[in-house]
Amino acid sequence: MPLHGRTCRERNAGDPDALDIGLVVSAAERDACFRLVHLPTTTMLRATTAAAVVGTVTLIADSVLGLPMDSLYAAELRPLRASGRRVAEVSALAVAPGTPMTAIVRLMSRLVLYAEALARVDDLCVTVHPRHARFYERLGFARMGAVKPYAAVNGAPAVAFRLDLASALAARASRAACARRFVVDAARAAILTRLREERPRAVLTSAEFVRFFVGQRALAEASSRARAVLQSFHSDLQLENVDVARKEVTTVLGSG
Repeated sequence: MPLHGRTCRERNAGDPDALDIGLVVSAAERDACFRLVHLPTTTMLRATTAAAVVGTVTLIADSVLGLPMDSLYAAELRPLRASGRRVAEVSALAVAPGTPMTAIVRLMSRLVLYAEALARVDDLCVTVHPRHARFYERLGFARMGAVKPYAAVNGAPAVAFRLDLASALAARASRAACARRFVVDAARAAILTRLREERPRAVLTSAEFVRFFVGQRALAEASSRARAVLQSFHSDLQLENVDVARKEVTTVLGSG
């Protein structure tokens, strides 16, 4: 069986310390990732070792709903959108205690490669606590906004960064080429093949949507516009009443 067609347990069976990185493609892997960070996602990547998820990161593509960072940096994002650039946000980078920095860098490098080659993103943006700024700078991200209090995380300070993927991945020298060196190597073709084959299975199913989000406050408080977008992705669900019980929605799914 090819590597990309196996579960994380099967991939790591020969070496319990081996690190495997790929898209989150199963309910079990999604459950493990949501145990690290629980929020709706667009595309998730995970790093596993010894059949356990040790790191996860999310790529949120821009849409009619905007991006989470719009609450602070809408003005900084506006010129990118106005020029027709495709923007996405890095969110929910979470790692288990003791995870080595090399594993985090490899996870981020896969995200960069996926965003550039498959999601066709022009600008990868992120909002982080200033104490994490150095990590993103070493990956080639450039600061795109002033430090601001972030109400979503109890007013903690936040700063925005941007990675112009075309420029970063085309760079031949200098510290700005860090991102290119992480993802452009002999394994690039194999990594892309795997990510491309995993991509169809990385979409959250309606049953998983019910499992993870029905009954959650974020769904109950979602705007009518947000519910319309969710409905477009899960046409087999009835989301008119966002407070519907899990049992009721499961019945709707089972009766189709």
